[in-house]
Amino acid sequence: MNKKILLLVVWGLILSSCSDWLDVSPKESIVEADLFKEATGFQNSLNGIYEQMASTELYGRELTYGMIDAMGQVYCLQGENYYNIKRYHYYYQAAKFEYDANDDIKNAFNSIWSMAYNTIANCNNIINHIDVLKPEDFRLGEAERQMIKGEALAARAMLHFDLVKSFAPHVEKSASVQGIPYVTEYSFKHTPFSTVGEVYEKIIIDLKKAQTYLEEDKDNLAWPRTDTGNDIDNFMKYRQTHLNYYATTGLLARVLRMKGDYADARTEALKVIDSGRFPLASN
Repeated sequence: MNKKILLLVVWGLILSSCSDWLDVSPKESIVEADLFKEATGFQNSLNGIYEQMASTELYGRELTYGMIDAMGQVYCLQGENYYNIKRYHYYYQAAKFEYDANDDIKNAFNSIWSMAYNTIANCNNIINHIDVLKPEDFRLGEAERQMIKGEALAARAMLHFDLVKSFAPHVEKSASVQGIPYVTEYSFKHTPFSTVGEVYEKIIIDLKKAQTYLEEDKDNLAWPRTDTGNDIDNFMKYRQTHLNYYATTGLLARVLRMKGDYADARTEALKVIDSGRFPLASN
């Protein structure tokens, strides 16, 4: 009798535990639902993407004057340089292409890779959700929705562009070899690697889509910029600090030039140059 009672108690605990486990919603789902039920959530999420892109793992250091400079051998290999980099620093190892020299350089590359794909995931989260809201849910209507979506697409393309340049062979020489995963979904599913050539084609597709979403953004850039003094218009006032139409077009020109499509690269570059919105500094 005691054994039967014990068995019933055990099964009760198991079934209760299973029920509790099944009833638990992931915290991320709750946060996501709250974040994207209002248009301001998309602006906040987009600001978060730019903040991640400005991190030291990405354009705040490593992909501008940090690791990329070292790999480009901007750093002096003889003794110290203007950053006082010693021979034991991972920038020194990167300049010599000794990528397995120590844990420091391995961790640095891992951080670049991880932060970039984390940021790409957040871009995908915006792209996959933004069409759920109606145009009237946005303060600026459909124009605001299209700008946010266009910026997220451009940021996704930009991050993949710098990843494929950093972690795969040059596209003109090795287009058919393994490149990187081009991630377009916000999920835990494994994304298979694409070839270098395929990655470039997907980058170009994303940037051209972004251009169409940002088409009406061309008239929002004015130089010199004048403040309206209205906080509600901040999203429109600071377009020059976003991946706006011209930034996206300039990036597309860079991608096409790297790919070897020089005529198309020239066409895109002239859209920026001939706009007259970016005068060169005078003497």
